[in-house]
Amino acid sequence: STCAQLTERKARFPGDGRTFKSKFAIFTLWTGTNIQYLLGLEVLAFSLRTHAPPTVPLYALETGMPAEVSKPRANVRERLGVAGWRVCSVPQIEGPFQSAVKGHAGMFNKLHLFRYEAFERILYLDGDTVAVGDIGHLLTATQVTRANPIAAAEDFDEGRFTGTFNGGVLVIRPDALEFHRLMDLIARKAVKYDHNRAAQAWLNAVYGDTWIRLAPQDNANVAIFGQNRTAWQVIEAIGLNVVHFTFVKPWRIYLEPFQTRLVARCGAGPPTNPTLATLSLDGIPAHSAAMAHHQPSHRSGAHSGDSSSVFVTAVRRYRACVRKAERSRVYEPTVDKYWVPVVSEMKRATGTSANQTG
Repeated sequence: STCAQLTERKARFPGDGRTFKSKFAIFTLWTGTNIQYLLGLEVLAFSLRTHAPPTVPLYALETGMPAEVSKPRANVRERLGVAGWRVCSVPQIEGPFQSAVKGHAGMFNKLHLFRYEAFERILYLDGDTVAVGDIGHLLTATQVTRANPIAAAEDFDEGRFTGTFNGGVLVIRPDALEFHRLMDLIARKAVKYDHNRAAQAWLNAVYGDTWIRLAPQDNANVAIFGQNRTAWQVIEAIGLNVVHFTFVKPWRIYLEPFQTRLVARCGAGPPTNPTLATLSLDGIPAHSAAMAHHQPSHRSGAHSGDSSSVFVTAVRRYRACVRKAERSRVYEPTVDKYWVPVVSEMKRATGTSANQTG
């Protein structure tokens, strides 16, 4: 396996001419926290067949899986291999502090990329990205140097560009000395950062204003589409290269109708109470079985007021959950335009069903 040679500078192309066919490589992560994420990696690999140079190898780093998805591990590795990823197992890199966000588990494993001196430059892509335009220029980004070893696009949140970078698309110049420096910073907990934003916030704190800026179209964050449609239209008119589904995961929209996602997230319906009918939600069917633990007691006594208060709180929570779920639908057009066509083409080309996620 070439995995063992990723850290060997002497193996860099042209080297012996057999191990690697390119000075560049594309990497992603498989963290095993969500089995549906596998479909995202398959779609990403398929999109790279069209938009990445054919000699550039694709690698997926994995550190194993949690207990709930450990059984199909061999099947996952097989599917990643069929998709075009060379799967390499790596030791887990723990951040200096744990994030409370489950989806951030394993994100510090991106730092392994700095070790892989077999390549002159590495393009890292999150599994919730898809290539929709040529990305060859990212691999040959000569402005990424020893002094400025990382390039990324500016992040977008709350309707504006943030001044910090998004970690979903990175161009990295591997350097073993830099890797050891980063490991030392982690060991000493020497970097102050937002723990819940995990590796992205940590890397921003480490590199400050020394990171190289990629164009927005190289990491077209769908947050821009949802929060500033004019800015998205400007970027889209230039021509997108990579679309990044930050606020909504495309496989969930593709595999599950909105109503199914709504029930999973908020319950089958709002809590009901015949004595408080004026609190019913217009246009949303009520299911008396839903959230039964929130039903107020019908026994007389001092607790009736408390029960009504609990019911009102439950209704408000349900309403808030539905509003939040509805807001997420604003991103669905980007999935339909940029992700679903790749899935459809992948199914035609491979003769497989993209509905198989387990």
